[in-house]
Amino acid sequence: MRAVWSVRVGTTLLRVAQRKSMLAWFACLLGTALASALVLLETAQYGRHAYFIVFGSAALASAPGFLHRAIGRTTLTPEGLSTRSLIARRSCRWEEVVSITTHKTTGRGASLTRIVVNLRSGEPFHLAAPYDLSTRRDRSFEQRLAVITAYLEAHGERGAGGPG
Repeated sequence: MRAVWSVRVGTTLLRVAQRKSMLAWFACLLGTALASALVLLETAQYGRHAYFIVFGSAALASAPGFLHRAIGRTTLTPEGLSTRSLIARRSCRWEEVVSITTHKTTGRGASLTRIVVNLRSGEPFHLAAPYDLSTRRDRSFEQRLAVITAYLEAHGERGAGGPG
């Protein structure tokens, strides 16, 4: 199995393992929306082709969600971690991190497990990558969670020789 992260000097980059399939779904949804629009423009018979309006609108509405999830990434350095997605960025130093946990949500027959960074300020935040979907498994999720936890242990307050 090919590694899903790349290691650079002092930096580990974690990307979404399901990235390719999600980008493919994004392209399909966008293509469906464009095809629906073209059919409607060509025929100009909105009543007769109402299903194109409904299907095309649904595809267009859900496409940004797929893109948002697909481009998520987390970067680990000895100084701290940063995570980003299509619309959000977040970073912190290891000294600010109390713990790394997971949060699982379930709905509509599927579950999503995300990594949560708990800060000393009491404010938690979710990492954009990695995550595990029950419908699209990330087989290396546990291993990648262990990498993040190892960074915290090595570079957090205890790893830096501070009180623990």
